[in-house]
Amino acid sequence: MKVLDSEETRFTTFKKRIKSLIKNADNLSITMRARVAFVTFSPYGIYAYDSSNNIVELIDNFLSHHKDQTTSTNVVALRHSSSGESNMTNNMNVAVDLNDEKASPDN
Repeated sequence: MKVLDSEETRFTTFKKRIKSLIKNADNLSITMRARVAFVTFSPYGIYAYDSSNNIVELIDNFLSHHKDQTTSTNVVALRHSSSGESNMTNNMNVAVDLNDEKASPDN
């Protein structure tokens, strides 16, 4: 896998993959009756998804359930970066609506 050179291609691919991720998360939520949530930080904004439409409540439940545990065997965290390092953007105030087809990398 390599980084896409064109900003426009990268943005288009990102939009397609985030929509696919949401579709798969929805499918997992429905078929397994599980609450599924994710947050994605990117140069194009912050995308958050929660199958129950209350990500704050889900995170609070997770934190309260695991507050006394230093490790958890039932939590899997996946992180990937082409450079091998995690990089969270500082633009926490940015939010992009996936249903907005007019969204662009400048938002």
